[in-house]
Amino acid sequence: MRDRLRFRILPGNRRCGARDAAGPTRRFRKGFLMETSRIGEVEWKMRCDLAAACRLFAHRKWIQDIFGHLSFRDPENSSAYVITPFGMNFCEITPSCLIKVDLEGNVLNQGSTRYKVSHDSLAIHPPIYKARSDVGSIMHCHDPVVIAISCTKEGLLPINQSTFYAHAASESPTGTIPRLDFEGRASIRFMDGKRDTSNLVAVARTSKIVMLNNHGLLTLSPTISESYGNPMACFTMWMRRAGCSSSFPAAGN
Repeated sequence: MRDRLRFRILPGNRRCGARDAAGPTRRFRKGFLMETSRIGEVEWKMRCDLAAACRLFAHRKWIQDIFGHLSFRDPENSSAYVITPFGMNFCEITPSCLIKVDLEGNVLNQGSTRYKVSHDSLAIHPPIYKARSDVGSIMHCHDPVVIAISCTKEGLLPINQSTFYAHAASESPTGTIPRLDFEGRASIRFMDGKRDTSNLVAVARTSKIVMLNNHGLLTLSPTISESYGNPMACFTMWMRRAGCSSSFPAAGN
């Protein structure tokens, strides 16, 4: 995916050559300097993949302003992950602006931007990465069509080929996409002033796709490309979008 999109994922359509893909080098963004020699070759390539996925999210209009977040698990440290900054539109995301965070929410590498990590994302990504060692990438979208479907009692009905494949791609034991009830911001309830993520973990433990009622969608897969839309593993966003549009066409207009 990165190779096909490398002419588009960086500002000004500057070509992402071999040195750009692997580092080390230095990058500037809005006055911030990032020393990418601190980033390994594998992680840098994954950053390029995630930035490409963000640009595709924006291109396909799977976003709602600056909301939604994409991440991947650090390939060299399973107790950390790299995530999109909160405050930037997905069409602005570059590999160097991504932020590395540990599973306790501490920033390990701020990247090349002053933006911070979304507080809501801390209630979704760390609990899932802790509970599922097989998950290497998590994507959460606020696609308008998906939100519309998530607000209905029936959810995504398996009434056509696209929706059937979307349910099958979840690989859920029930054969259907599990749903998480809306219990507040990030669909997470608060108990004694603290986030209670037990319901999210229970629902996401055995599925690659989770519908967040009245909120949006989560996809969980071993790799970035699968979480974005590998038909063998997830079908995820593209098939999900196609299924929702045909099930609820008014929301796509």
